Amino acid sequence: MRPAAQSPIDARYAEMFPVLALSEIGRISRLGERRAYPAGARVFSTGEIAPGAFVLLSGQVDIMQRVGDRDAELIVSHGPGSFMGELAQLSGRPALVDGVARGPVEVLVIPQRRLRAFCADRHVPCLDLKSFFQDAPGTYAFRDTHWNVRGN
Repeated sequence: MRPAAQSPIDARYAEMFPVLALSEIGRISRLGERRAYPAGARVFSTGEIAPGAFVLLSGQVDIMQRVGDRDAELIVSHGPGSFMGELAQLSGRPALVDGVARGPVEVLVIPQRRLRAFCADRHVPCLDLKSFFQDAPGTYAFRDTHWNVRGN
């Protein structure tokens, strides 16, 4: 009997939703600032430009998508260590989803300009978050959706 086929999301979950180790968070903590949000607060909102990328330090954040007049649909729930940031947010464009604190949360907010400078300083042509934070060459995250840090 053949094993059940995985959905594309299940098969590439770790690439789509990277989780950083404490050592990786430590390497980038100087790039951002800590912010706390109460339960139910929007960490980022659809249509608004976020202050940067987020690393969830504690708590849980639900990523919700609003479609027309329907209720928002849950895409994924993030826990500690999760990197939260769409390519739209990383390039200074409005968010396509909402990030809602399920309970009290603390995040590290890394402004887009600092993340870009961090990437450029390492002479890495495309954003590859997991590899960046490990300070190691290679490809791990977002293989099909590279974001060019040099703007070309």
